[in-house]
Amino acid sequence: MILSCEVEGVGDPLVLVHGFPLDRSMWTPLVERLRERCRVFSVDLRGLGSSPLPEGEAGRVSTMEAMADDIVETLGAEGVGGAFTLAGLSMGGYVALAMLERHRARFRAVVLLDTRTAPDTPEAAQRRLELAEAVDEAGSARMVADLMTPRLFGPDATRDQPGLVAEWDAKMAAAPPRGVAAAARGMSARPDRLQTLIDAQLPTLLVVGEHDVITPHDEMKGIAAAVPGSSFVAIPRSGHMPPLEQPGLCADAIRTFLDRLA
Repeated sequence: MILSCEVEGVGDPLVLVHGFPLDRSMWTPLVERLRERCRVFSVDLRGLGSSPLPEGEAGRVSTMEAMADDIVETLGAEGVGGAFTLAGLSMGGYVALAMLERHRARFRAVVLLDTRTAPDTPEAAQRRLELAEAVDEAGSARMVADLMTPRLFGPDATRDQPGLVAEWDAKMAAAPPRGVAAAARGMSARPDRLQTLIDAQLPTLLVVGEHDVITPHDEMKGIAAAVPGSSFVAIPRSGHMPPLEQPGLCADAIRTFLDRLA
């Protein structure tokens, strides 16, 4: 499936993959800071943002593997035939790991932001499935926004950037409900991919907001410790969304990592 994709900048390709239940506009502050260094591709995953969702049963579950294949197909349509660096946040990190498993040769490096390699526990998977059914029944993602907004941003953003928090609460509530439900089902079924990341033997950067309560600092630091040669950066005064809460610091971390690849 060809995804809605925005391309800006010049240089080596950098692909940005958003989290749940967001869209590519979460990367805008980062793109503004990196487009002079990279040719940046920001995509809307299937069923989210401006990207379509397959009709019928095929659109009921958006697996991480299907999303990974979509990105590769989209990059081909954009004329990217060689290797790229991919950065994925949260669900975007799950997609990045699926891409590593299926398309390892396409990677130059990988950046994982505020994500995890472990699968859902059975209880967490069941909660995702129940949420998907509730969203489908309501025909609205409002309940997802109500669930996510209090946990998405750190205390600094909640106190100092109320407009940012309100903007993203509204965006999540307005997300396409079928796409949100399909992505929730897909996340519930993902496997453990720590060994995939280790075996890839790629330059790897792990970034986490120091106040992230969804994928905590210590969990991501543990992934970094397990992946030989990886780099780890904690972004101060940030929760689960460093590209929005602290875009300058987040861009600096990625730019420094990319400069080491040159």
